[in-house]
Amino acid sequence: MVYAGGAGWCCIGMIFAIWMFYMSYVEIGVLCPWCLTLDLGMLMIMFGLTRYNVLQKNISCRYMQKIVGGGYDALVVVSLVVAVIVAIIAKFGSQLF
Repeated sequence: MVYAGGAGWCCIGMIFAIWMFYMSYVEIGVLCPWCLTLDLGMLMIMFGLTRYNVLQKNISCRYMQKIVGGGYDALVVVSLVVAVIVAIIAKFGSQLF
């Protein structure tokens, strides 16, 4: 039997990670390497947990089963990471290099 309570905590963690990225990117205007590490880590945890739950049929949505079965979930995660990297370079590019 799989403990499903971790999914709720994972969602809360992902919301917190998104909030931290928003605060550092928009409000503060300075990137925090620790926050970015947490953001990437939470994204990977959310990706893995969602993929596992879909494959174990704990999430019984046919649409999600098609996405995970075709490997499109990894494409979404990679696209999201690339979009964030492009946004960071677009805003802070002169300060990074």
